[in-house]
Amino acid sequence: HKAIRRQRQMCIRDSGTATLTPYSTQIDKIKSATCLYEKIGDIVIVNVTVIMNATTLGGTSTIALLNMPFSNKSDVIVHDIGISKNGGMFRGSVNKSAWLQFTPLNKQAYNFVADEQVNFSLIYKI
Repeated sequence: HKAIRRQRQMCIRDSGTATLTPYSTQIDKIKSATCLYEKIGDIVIVNVTVIMNATTLGGTSTIALLNMPFSNKSDVIVHDIGISKNGGMFRGSVNKSAWLQFTPLNKQAYNFVADEQVNFSLIYKI
């Protein structure tokens, strides 16, 4: 019976959208942060779009976005490289919290222009 139950769970599909919330001290840096997700069994694919305000992100500073649609249940931190429309590259990660965090990939300060978009695509166990 366990095998049949597991097989049924794997077939359960769900998709939707979510609005992510910037960490309280970073609200002025983010214009908007949204995602589209598709859940297949216990795996989720999340495509995040972040629209930045004109701001500078220090080389070792992190942007934290709360309220991802699902927490990462794995002990493995999931990483992705996000690329902005103007060529900035960022390391994004989701750990056991429902937060997406990102920092400049090259550890150098990055200056965002108004409405610069950064995209991430993450796949993880929920």
